[in-house]
Amino acid sequence: MIVSQVVPFPYRAGTSPLVRNFQAAMKASNEKVFSHTRLEGYIDAKVLVHGLRGAGSPPSRERFIATLESSIDLGGYVVNFKNGNRNGSGYTDLVHVDSEGHFVK
Repeated sequence: MIVSQVVPFPYRAGTSPLVRNFQAAMKASNEKVFSHTRLEGYIDAKVLVHGLRGAGSPPSRERFIATLESSIDLGGYVVNFKNGNRNGSGYTDLVHVDSEGHFVK
């Protein structure tokens, strides 16, 4: 079976700098199970932190939104909320699921 995914393949560090950083962060917290869902949560957290850093001190809603309305490169995975586009990323990829339910890239 072939399925579409909206985040890079999380199981191989060579996929992108984002995946290498994700795997390093997971290993640093003694977590060895990588998944698409965990990578998506990692991306969400990085975007939130980026927005909060740009929101200033004291933070403002306007600066937070303005920060997120710029292109954010998370290591080969670009998030962009410009011009009212709230999808965030246009990334798509295909992955094969073998007969035993394992992801194969």
